[in-house]
Amino acid sequence: MPRRGNSTALRSCARSETYPPTRTRASTPPTADGEYFVPVPDSDPDQYLSFSFSALIAPGSDPVFRDILVELFDAVMGTLRWSYA
Repeated sequence: MPRRGNSTALRSCARSETYPPTRTRASTPPTADGEYFVPVPDSDPDQYLSFSFSALIAPGSDPVFRDILVELFDAVMGTLRWSYA
């Protein structure tokens, strides 16, 4: 699990493929999804923040682009720091 300050964050990542339309729903484009659950320091009872990311990927595009977007989200989350005013 990634470390965030003195706490451990839980990371989840998922990728979905295109699903064809049916009579009851439209076509579903492929996505890249990421989510972090980060504990709030010194919270009692324990509290968490959830940070989510989802990117729709154009059909026929290079799957490497999807992976780069997830890496970008990971990089942004890597900058998370707690500050007390």
